Amino acid sequence: MPRTQIAPFAGITPYAAGDVGTATMALISVERATQVLRVRADGRREIAWEEDYFESFGDSGTQWSLIPVDPSPDGRFIVADGSWATGGYQAVLTRSTIDHAPGAPTVVAVHNSSPYTGCKRW
Repeated sequence: MPRTQIAPFAGITPYAAGDVGTATMALISVERATQVLRVRADGRREIAWEEDYFESFGDSGTQWSLIPVDPSPDGRFIVADGSWATGGYQAVLTRSTIDHAPGAPTVVAVHNSSPYTGCKRW
């Protein structure tokens, strides 16, 4: 979600945002699932989230990506305004990043394109 605050990895101080030619990105994971509503014979309703409910209709499970962030007024970072789609670029994560983010793949998609305008963030 835009404006969501980003937590830095423990023991790592992010560099200053806004340096010419640099982009500050956050590594995020999104768990994709389908909300399933079941109505039991006695009328009770149950809501569950299932990862592979519509497996043939798209991606499910946990997906990792890099998304643009902006500095917040309190000196931290927040998810940049707007929605960002993958622009066809991929990034190789550093060993230290993978150590801080267990389960992250070695290569992740870079979300740097606005799906509304098609423009790149940088």
